Amino acid sequence: MFPLWVNEKPQGKGFLPNEPNINSKVLERYEKIVGAEATPFRVHMYVYAVMYSPSYRMIFNENISEDFIHIPYPTNAKSFNELSAHGETLFRLHTLNHPALDHLVTSFPEEGSNRITRSIGKDDWKVDEDKGTMRVWINDEQYFDGIPGEAWELSIGGYFPAQKWLKDRKGRALSFNEIIDYQRVIVALAETVRVMGEIDDAMAGLLDGMDAA
Repeated sequence: MFPLWVNEKPQGKGFLPNEPNINSKVLERYEKIVGAEATPFRVHMYVYAVMYSPSYRMIFNENISEDFIHIPYPTNAKSFNELSAHGETLFRLHTLNHPALDHLVTSFPEEGSNRITRSIGKDDWKVDEDKGTMRVWINDEQYFDGIPGEAWELSIGGYFPAQKWLKDRKGRALSFNEIIDYQRVIVALAETVRVMGEIDDAMAGLLDGMDAA
């Protein structure tokens, strides 16, 4: 819906591929603050990071729900590069293209039909208080174990992705690849919580007297 790059066709001319879908004046302002490092991709990653800042969401919750999102300009190249790097990490996690996803933290130990027959309601999971993890049954015999509590409870856009993924597949038998995919999703969510904390640290001071695009 909102591509980073667009193909434009000026009247009487051919296509101009890969034009940045960012207001030129906004991009120029980033370049004045940051320099040549403010490429369209890096600006995109910076915005991605800011939008995942818990402090930003809390302070501007009312504005976000009623208006266009306003993004604070970076104060210097250091803050821009740090947040842009965090944004790229999240971007790669959310597109399931990050090396951290190869290190699964959950298990699916029991053999069976792999069919999701449970509703994935509160009666279908159990909390290990000592480890801070969840065991979630998909049917009466099989379950995912070791799901970090922060990944299970992470809400994005009003949804709980770790829970919704299973609920959307109720009645289906999960393939081997889907079982692995779900465990990779859990890693992505747990890592998202961690990176969000680092983003908030990097955002310290940036939201004061916010000057935004």
